[in-house]
Amino acid sequence: LMERHAVGRTIRKVFARESGGGPRNGKFDDKAIGEGVKEQAFVDALLGRRVVAAKRLGKQLWLELG
Repeated sequence: LMERHAVGRTIRKVFARESGGGPRNGKFDDKAIGEGVKEQAFVDALLGRRVVAAKRLGKQLWLELG
């Protein structure tokens, strides 16, 4: 499904804040993204990138960007 809908497309929007309703709701989760990574740096690193592949191993899913 991800391969059909994402591969070949360009990332135009990035929502980098929690939205699950838990205690971190509305906050940038630097623990999951990587300690020391700032929200704006994360967003800037993704915007404009093209998705070149969608991969899966078990329940882990990741996108390769070009």
